[in-house]
Amino acid sequence: MEKLDAENAAHAVFLACRAGLLDGRPQRHGDHAGYAAHKYRGEDPKDCRHGCWEGEQAYRAAQRAALKARQKPSEPA
Repeated sequence: MEKLDAENAAHAVFLACRAGLLDGRPQRHGDHAGYAAHKYRGEDPKDCRHGCWEGEQAYRAAQRAALKARQKPSEPA
């Protein structure tokens, strides 16, 4: 708040948005949504230091496991 010369926290957020320091969108990292956000912005998710690529790999592994479980033929009684 001191650096922005803000009177209170709400004023600091207002000044930061006006100065372009905040874009108003929450940033996702370390999961499938974070990976997708990087791809959407044309960035390489492997370069993310927050683990977006690793999060995507875990997501894909879970999806494969779920698909494999659904495709497993039922055993006769």
